[in-house]
Amino acid sequence: MSSPNSETQKRFSNLLELAKRSKFKGERNNALSAAKRIATKHGMTIEEFEKDSSNSKNKTNRSWANKSRQKKENFANELFKNINDSYYEKERWQRAVNSAKARGLDENIRKRESTLEKSLKISKNKRPAGKHAEVLLRETSLSFKEITEITGLNIYQVVGIRLKIRTDLI
Repeated sequence: MSSPNSETQKRFSNLLELAKRSKFKGERNNALSAAKRIATKHGMTIEEFEKDSSNSKNKTNRSWANKSRQKKENFANELFKNINDSYYEKERWQRAVNSAKARGLDENIRKRESTLEKSLKISKNKRPAGKHAEVLLRETSLSFKEITEITGLNIYQVVGIRLKIRTDLI
């Protein structure tokens, strides 16, 4: 009794599948007789050959499971490596920040930011937004959108002020 190779096993299983699924009686009979010939060539019955084929499929499935497990392990290793790399990258970045602070870089940035904030601070004697919008509407040809950006009012408030100026309600 010789063991069949994988091609023979595949051919045998295809013939059995054809014998089970075919609509035509002649095709089923031919497929079944070809499967019997393959089995007798190897000194087995169809049932024995089929069991041997299923055992070898299980073996190949196990190797597939091993490959799958190996892929999962490789993925886990890569994931761990990436997490580890990101940890060391964060650590390197933090050392660089601490080094920059030690050189006084952080203080220079804070000084520049504070001078910028001081220059942008609003003085206490600034006009109220409504009065400012009224003056801009009377004395300039700025659009409503530009006035809203300058005063901080919304477009409806600026248009309302313009309408009130026209009717001299203000």
